[in-house]
Amino acid sequence: MKKLWKAFLSGLFVLGFIVLIGTYSIKAEDNTLIADLNGDGKEEIIYYEPNVKYLDDDKTDYTFKITVDGKEVWSEGYLVDTYLNGSKEDGGYDPLYSLAYIYVEIADINPSDKYQELVASYYSAFNESLLGMKIFRFKKGKLVLVGEDYHISSYSYLVTPQKNNKYLTLGEDYWAVPFGCLWLKRDYKISSEGFTEKAPKKGIYEVGPEFSNEGKGRKFKAARNIKVFSDSGLTNFKGEITKGQKFYVKKVKFLDEQGLGDFVAYIKTTSGLKGWIYVENDYDDNGEIADKLVTNPRWFA
Repeated sequence: MKKLWKAFLSGLFVLGFIVLIGTYSIKAEDNTLIADLNGDGKEEIIYYEPNVKYLDDDKTDYTFKITVDGKEVWSEGYLVDTYLNGSKEDGGYDPLYSLAYIYVEIADINPSDKYQELVASYYSAFNESLLGMKIFRFKKGKLVLVGEDYHISSYSYLVTPQKNNKYLTLGEDYWAVPFGCLWLKRDYKISSEGFTEKAPKKGIYEVGPEFSNEGKGRKFKAARNIKVFSDSGLTNFKGEITKGQKFYVKKVKFLDEQGLGDFVAYIKTTSGLKGWIYVENDYDDNGEIADKLVTNPRWFA
């Protein structure tokens, strides 16, 4: 019963994400960006043109071009087949199967160089989930591909502004039972062979804004009094969140390497109290939340 309930809630998560993303258009209006990409003091005009043509249930034809100041600096495209080698028995899915559109953003990943990067995100037609990303730099009049990956979380987004720590920062979905979905900021080293996560110091992840990427966090409303401690070891009692009080989850520290069990969270209340709380991250035998911390988990409503 417990496993069935978890599967049901996972289904609600995916459905809710589809509803959420439907309220937030991540497609550019005119596909034009303006930025100083190479640090020469002059702003470039960047125009990108994805053209995705659905042919049938198994094939999609796409092209993707980028111009800088009117000069074409990137061109790609091919016939996307459902299966890599012609059939399900022969091989796996093409990573761009179900491609619907491509969205490009500007990000300054590394403060020690003079470049700003272009980040191209490839999205699916089924539920607008992320299929993959490519990272480009504009060097000597050419656009250079410096990283790509098709194995990152389907429900991710580019965090803006970036941390400027030489790593690509993404907001990735994390299902915390009492809170629903939290988006955690994860840092990746980029390369042409894929993105490699850089583990945070002391295992503490910052909580990113909602997927709408408007810089806003989620206010939760306490379902009961919650003890707050000044340290992540929960040894020094600091105060309490009272029932009905609103608070933000600012950071998460996992108590196991997989991040699947209980964890501690750094919170800030609307009255100014800051500190760490313990989070029982599981369901009881009846499929109910084991410890109901908030009255408004993130159900995407």
